[in-house]
Amino acid sequence: MNVDELLERTLERQAANAPSADGLADRVQARLRHRRRRGLLTSGSAAVAVAALVFAVIQVPSAVPFANNLLLPGWRWESYGGVEVQVPASWGYSTGSWSSCLGRRMKPSVVRVTVVAFGCWPSVPNVKYRSDFLEFNSMVDVGTERLDHGWVRQTKIVAGVKLTVGTKDSALRRRILATARPSGRVDALGCPAEHPIPTPTKGPIGPGLDPSATVDSVSICSYSIRDGWVGLAPGKVIASTRLQGSQARALVDAVLAAPRGAGPNHPNTGECQDYDRPMGDEPMVLRVHSSAGDTDVVVSFSVCAARWTFDGKTSRQLTEDLLRLIIVPPHDGRGYDTSLAPLWPK
Repeated sequence: MNVDELLERTLERQAANAPSADGLADRVQARLRHRRRRGLLTSGSAAVAVAALVFAVIQVPSAVPFANNLLLPGWRWESYGGVEVQVPASWGYSTGSWSSCLGRRMKPSVVRVTVVAFGCWPSVPNVKYRSDFLEFNSMVDVGTERLDHGWVRQTKIVAGVKLTVGTKDSALRRRILATARPSGRVDALGCPAEHPIPTPTKGPIGPGLDPSATVDSVSICSYSIRDGWVGLAPGKVIASTRLQGSQARALVDAVLAAPRGAGPNHPNTGECQDYDRPMGDEPMVLRVHSSAGDTDVVVSFSVCAARWTFDGKTSRQLTEDLLRLIIVPPHDGRGYDTSLAPLWPK
C-alpha cells in the first residue's frame, strides 16, 4: 500500500470527526524520533508514520478557520444541505452535469441542480461531452455505475444528502468521496447549515453592522425556503463561499452605503402580490466576521416587493455595488426576476 492510498484511508476515517491540527506535526516528528532511538521503527510502522506525517503537513498550513479538519492543498470546500465535501479548486460550477441537450463538453464542475430538466436522452451522453463532476442530490441510484471508456459514476449518501461523482480517475473519485462529512452547525466556510432567516417586519433583533469594526471575512450563504427545493428541506444551506481582505470590507461597505428601506420593487407590484413569496425562493445570509463579533445580514430577492438587506437592526435597498459582490458562483445559478436587470453588474 503506497502513501497516497494510506492518505485516502486516513481521510475517510477522520472526515466525520477529525481532531484539531494544533501541534500535530510536531507530535508526529517527536514520536518518530523516539521510535528511532528505541530501534522499533519497522517497515510497516514507517509507512503508517509517513502517512500520518503527510496528513499533518497537509493539515497544519491549510486548515480553514471555521473547521478543525484538513483542507487538501489545491482543493476547496463545497457545502450543501448540511454536508460538506472537497473538490479541486480549479473546478467550476454548473446547474447540470452531463447533458445531451447542451451538445458540448462542460468543464469539471460542482453541480447544484436548480431545475429538473426533462427530454435529454440518453442520461449518459457521448464520451466527448463528459467531464468530471460532483453533483448534489442527483437522480442517479446509490452505488457504482461502470460506463464505457473507463468512466464511472459513484453515488453515496452522507447525512441524508446524495453525492454523485463522475470521472474516469478512480483516485480522484475516491478522494472526493472520502472528504465528505456532515458539516455540523456551521460549515467549513462559516455558514450555518440551517438559518431561521429573520425579516425586518419582526423589528430589530440585534445591534446591526458596526461601521468602525475591523472586517476579517464575510461568508456568503445561500438558503432555500421553498418546499421541496429539488429534494432539499426549507432552511438548509444551498451553497457557501467566503470573502476575505479587501473584498470582504468592500462587501460590508456596499451594504452600509445603500439607501435605507426596501427596493427597488417590481414596477407592477400590484399584479403579482398573490403569488409573491415574502422572502423570495432562495435568500442569502452574509455572515460578517469582524472585531465586533459575527453579524448576519439577510439579503432578500423577491419577485415583486421583498427586496432588501437586513442586518438585524436596519433595512436597506439592493444596489449594483452589492449585487456585483454577492451574485457570483455558486450563488448565480438561480433565476432572478428581470426587473432587477437595471441593477445587474454590467
